[in-house]
Amino acid sequence: MRQPAPAIHLLREHAPIQPQTVRAALDSLLYSAASARHTPLEHLWLVDAYLLDPENPINPDERLLALQIVLINIITAELVRHRAAIQHRAPPEDDLPTALAQIDMDARTENVELTAWGWLYYRYVRVDLNVTPFAFCQHAHCDERTRRRYQAHGIRRLTERLIEREREARRMLRKHRLYAELPMPFPLHLFGREHLVAQARTLFESRAPLVMQVSGEAGIGK
Repeated sequence: MRQPAPAIHLLREHAPIQPQTVRAALDSLLYSAASARHTPLEHLWLVDAYLLDPENPINPDERLLALQIVLINIITAELVRHRAAIQHRAPPEDDLPTALAQIDMDARTENVELTAWGWLYYRYVRVDLNVTPFAFCQHAHCDERTRRRYQAHGIRRLTERLIEREREARRMLRKHRLYAELPMPFPLHLFGREHLVAQARTLFESRAPLVMQVSGEAGIGK
């Protein structure tokens, strides 16, 4: 299990989830970013919860990568949820023309929430489609000023969702920590290993070796 950085609690206390910090984290998703932009949000419990999964590979920027995945998952889930509510298809996985047609359909609903989440999705998640602000405005039937209002609204909603997920992650991690600190209801007993345990106890009580090697095939209870 990865150990948190020594100053992790201090960083969390100074890492408020606010629209400006969320916007900075979103900017790290853009290919145009000159370098990785680390933000205080990397030290959220949500990031810890993701990194606790042993299946996730270790890399030098693992906390930033985990934060980016959290943001991508929230944006995608919200867009899918809002589209499903009006029986629209999920975000397309194919080409730019299909994406632009979907943006047009979303805009015709005059649903501010849907259009705002759509812009965040095509701006920060599906960067590969290269939906420019001009193309989005053209197909969403709005001007640049309105598009910026959509973006500001979307970031506020993303901030709210991030706060909700962070609260839930803290609750779950605290519950797991409390479970781990509970005393065992009964002493641990290794069945069929009584003789070996007695040997090990005798060695430690008599000569106290610095190192003891336990050998054997995999799966036999070493």
